[in-house]
Formats: sequence, C-alpha cells, structure tokens
Amino acid sequence: MQPQLLPFELKRSEKPTPAARPPRRRRPFVLLAIILGSIVLLHLIAFTHTADPSKPIRNCLDIVRYNNYSQFAIATQQNEKIGNVQLVDQLIPGQTTVVVPIVPSVDAGTPEQLLDLYVYSCAVSDNHPEIALQFKQQHLVNATFTVTQAHTLDVSELDPLQSTDTNTSTPFQRMVNREYTWNNGAFVQTSFPGLYPVTSRVEAQDLQTQSNQGRPFQWLDPLITTSQMAKDLLHWNAGTFSAKLLTQSTKEAHVLLTQRTQHFTVQVTLQRLIQPDENGLWFVTQAQSSHMSIDTFPLQSPISSPTTIQGTMMPTPGHNTITMFDHMLSPLPTQVSPTFALQSHRNYTGSVFYTNTIPNQPGLLLIERIPKGSDLSAQQAAGQLLLTSVLLD
Repeated sequence: MQPQLLPFELKRSEKPTPAARPPRRRRPFVLLAIILGSIVLLHLIAFTHTADPSKPIRNCLDIVRYNNYSQFAIATQQNEKIGNVQLVDQLIPGQTTVVVPIVPSVDAGTPEQLLDLYVYSCAVSDNHPEIALQFKQQHLVNATFTVTQAHTLDVSELDPLQSTDTNTSTPFQRMVNREYTWNNGAFVQTSFPGLYPVTSRVEAQDLQTQSNQGRPFQWLDPLITTSQMAKDLLHWNAGTFSAKLLTQSTKEAHVLLTQRTQHFTVQVTLQRLIQPDENGLWFVTQAQSSHMSIDTFPLQSPISSPTTIQGTMMPTPGHNTITMFDHMLSPLPTQVSPTFALQSHRNYTGSVFYTNTIPNQPGLLLIERIPKGSDLSAQQAAGQLLLTSVLLD
C-alpha cells in the first residue's frame, strides 16, 4: 500500500441543521449572529474531537489517523512545523503506522528538508488503543526520508564531507543513507544486501528508476558489473583478470572472477534486488574465494574501531590486507596497521583499525590473502579474498 498523505488535522463532517423558519425582515442581524454562532460551535466541537481522540476513537486505525500530533510538542522551535504526515502499512508487520516529519516552517519553494522524524503506531492497553512512539531521529541536516519497496524506513542526510561537484566512481552517493527495519519490537539499522555498485536500497531504487526511464547503465549485464567491481574495489588492472558467467536466471547470476597475476579465484553472486525481471539492474551480493569465510554475526550491528574479525581461510604462504570502505566505496584512512593471526587449523583472527567521521554509515569490509611471490603457481599459492557489508559506528 502506498503511503497516504494525511492532513495535519481531520475535522468531522458537519451535520446539516434543521430548516429554520423564514426570518423576520426586521431581525436580519439576529439570524446572521445565530448562524455564525452555530458555525463556530460546530468548528469548536470538531477541533475538540481531533485534539482529544479519546471520544471518537474506536480502534487502532482511528487513533493513528485522527490523532493531533501537535499535542506531543514535537515542533519546539519557531522555525519548525509538522510536515506532510504519512499513513503507512507494513512498516511494522500487521500494524498501521504514521510517519510525522518536522520541517522548516519557512516555505522556500523547495522539497521539504527534515529536521526531526517520528514514527508512531498503536498500542492496546486494557482494550484501549493508545499512541506509541516507535522511532525518532532528531537534529537532521538536509535530510529526507523514504519508505522503501522492502517496507523499511530510509533516512538520508547529505554527506558533510562531500561538495556538490565531488566526482565518485558510482553515482548518487553524496547522501548518507541509513535503513531501518522492524525487528523484535523495535526499529534497528540494517545493511542493504547489495555490495556494489551502491551500498543502500534507496540508491539502488534510484538507479533502477533512471534505467527504466532510458538512461544507459552497465549494471544491466552481470559480467560487466563484476568486471567493473574488480576495477573499482579490488583495483585489478584490465587485462590481468577474466570474468566467466557460470549460471544466470531471472533473479540471480553467478560469475567466476579470475586474476591471473596472483592466482585469485573469486565466486561472485549477483541479484536483481529491486526489479526481478529482464530489465532489472544487477547488484553484487557476495564475492569470496571458496576457502575463505568470516563470522558475520558481530558485524550485523554498527562496529567501531578497532573491531575484531574471525573466520577461516586456507593457510597458504602470503600476507593479509584488510580494507574498510565508506558509503561512497572509498577506502577509510587507517592510523594503525591491522593485526592478523592465522592458525594452522585454518582459523584466523584479526583487528581492524580505521578512522570514521560519519557515524552509522554503511560500508564494506575487504579481506585479502596476497600470495608470497608472483612467480608461484596456482597450486603452490592461491590468492584469497572476501567482501562483506558492515555498518560503521
């Protein structure tokens, strides 16, 4: 169900008054005063019902639809007002929610920019429906919000470190996009399944929309998408690697990526995450060598530096590198080199140090096992790598 725009205050329909006797000609002002007084009274009754929902409220839908949200004093400054309130289904499974944005009160003729954002739903206590605050974000700068196709909430803010003329290897990444999903009774930040060419769902939706409007994108081909990822993220030079399509269905494709210089063999999975048909764009959802794995459970919440990683890999001769990427797919600076310990039984542990200036932004973690000596054969030392998504605290 698409979000419905609700008026800030919904008034009850006024009931027609019984027909009055023809007024006496000598008392027109008295009749006019009676009519005006009746209109004021009806307006006062309607306003009272809206401001005090306890009288007309019969169920949860009524309370989120007709509630007067100004009673919560969420617009606290003179330059603030409540923007377009949206009634949304499926943001919380089985419930109707209302998204209440606080925007600048001055209309500059531009799209509304968020200052604060609140999400309310209904809670039933003693068989009586009550409004419950489920989510809030405050002190946002140049922000917007979107209810995504996956029934999640995206809050986007302008990256303070980027100017409007910043060149990026992938488009539409000047916004920091944070996606929230309902899980175990609360909204929690979640990672977008796609690793490349973008790191957020709203960017992927934007790419797909522009593609449907006729803009040519290379992401329509899984082989080209994989090859471009090898250049942008792995920094492999053209002519040193090859990409072979293994399988492809309507929704998913598998590509074997081979780097000949250092004997890397990487299995890449791509999916049409936004539009699962022949016109859908491909997004890389997994890229790793067959002998390397990582425990992703500690990475499901926002992580901070230093962070500890662990998993398994083939104990071949070589050294390891660890790279953190920000939401623009740019490497984050590191002040201390990562530590890495590889046991003989293939388990590894490592600590990653990095500098992150944008809290809770989506990013990527790349682990590489670089073979020792470029003259070794693939049987003697094969390169290994793994790429996964993270949330950077």
